[in-house]
Amino acid sequence: MDEALDAYRAAIAANPRFREAHAALAGLLVHQPESWDEALARLRDLLEAKPTEASHLRGALSIAEGRERAPAVRLGRMILSALGSATAQEREYEAARSESSFPTAGGLENPVWECARRLAVSAGEEIGRALGAPAESAAVGDPGDPLAAYRTAALAAEGELAAPGLVPLEDGEVAEVLRIVAELACDAEQVHGDGHRVNRLSSELGRRARRRLRRELGSVAAREIAEIDFAAWRCELRTLAHFQALAQSASDLRTALLALLEGDAGCERPGPNADLAAALEGAPVALALLRRVVLSWIDGI
Repeated sequence: MDEALDAYRAAIAANPRFREAHAALAGLLVHQPESWDEALARLRDLLEAKPTEASHLRGALSIAEGRERAPAVRLGRMILSALGSATAQEREYEAARSESSFPTAGGLENPVWECARRLAVSAGEEIGRALGAPAESAAVGDPGDPLAAYRTAALAAEGELAAPGLVPLEDGEVAEVLRIVAELACDAEQVHGDGHRVNRLSSELGRRARRRLRRELGSVAAREIAEIDFAAWRCELRTLAHFQALAQSASDLRTALLALLEGDAGCERPGPNADLAAALEGAPVALALLRRVVLSWIDGI
């Protein structure tokens, strides 16, 4: 074992991109309790690159079982079940679980992007009134369909994590609204954007609201908000919303992935235990959600 570990470490030192050596080393470290922290770190890197890899998921699950982390064991088996990679015994275990064990959603990793998200939350009511938007997102499809119910929960979560009035807008419109809000908060001499929208937002955001938003911005300048790639920002926000919807709704991870596969890739609904790994590679939002779930799971083992 020691010679094998040395050989794989030497291979990685010679070629840090030698993925097979990283995978083999992580697989060996799973069998050494004193090396579990290193094993999890290596498995985390591997799963960040490919969160559908069942062998790496099983390696992390084995460590969770060895450490007797019951919530992590439940979540690991749920992930395998969601992918269609679980054994019959694991599926039976998953069916009998009493709670989802999802961690909290947190925020966006990029601090400027997270500032823009918090700015949207703080100005949510004013944005809604300025845009004439409903206070809550409408239901999507048949409420009796689990996939439609999940989509509705995800849209509601997106509104909670930013502002309900932004949910139906195109990316460019979201960028304009938040740029205007940031400029108004900073009392910019000239506010750029559609004149009607500027006037409505300016009317809704009075002096007290602008002070509140200026505190939310902190050291972040309005210019930094304007420079955000809002298409990418929206993608991360929606991933976060899907994660929150899983934690708060009655939906499970497989239902969420199936709902996103239908939307992203136009896939036909697969059978109950069908393997989703290949289909997920062509569905970026579903894959991003799975990645966030997997990495949060590993961080809790």
